[in-house]
Amino acid sequence: MLKRVIFLFTVSFAVSLFSGCSPHSSKIHVRADKQITEDNSFEVHVFGVNPTEKKRVLNMSMTEYWQPGSQMMRAYENRRVVLYFGKEEQRSFVISKNNFEKQWQEWQRINASDIVILADMPINPESPFQDNYGSEDIRRLCAPFKPQCWEFGRVEIEISSGSGIIATNFKPEGGMFCDCEIE
Repeated sequence: MLKRVIFLFTVSFAVSLFSGCSPHSSKIHVRADKQITEDNSFEVHVFGVNPTEKKRVLNMSMTEYWQPGSQMMRAYENRRVVLYFGKEEQRSFVISKNNFEKQWQEWQRINASDIVILADMPINPESPFQDNYGSEDIRRLCAPFKPQCWEFGRVEIEISSGSGIIATNFKPEGGMFCDCEIE
């Protein structure tokens, strides 16, 4: 009897240990604050990347990415979700498997570990953007695509004129065996 209890406990522990990090969040909420959309229109791209692609995306020039006809932009064309923000546009979007099925399936096919949010934010001529690595460039955010890294398993992103792209409900502690880090 004791062996059976120990066996069941061990199996239960192992199952909970290795199932603690489910593959993907179910929804991605992206919104822009009123101030940034009041006088400007801009585009946002959201797409999934695997660990190999993540390094390339973190190192790419945001200025070059947003150039018309950019090769970098074309590389993610079949899996990116394009959102338009502005005074006459929506200020909030929900990306899910139901409303962006083609892109979501592509993210699953490549085993996306992270989601990338890139914003072609309006430029202030007095202080133009500098290309920086990862999330040091306020026009880019690369975040884990795992529900354990987010409050209620839901990715929430806000785009603001002062802070750029920020994760509003990110929880870095995640869970056991879940690497929760924003870059």
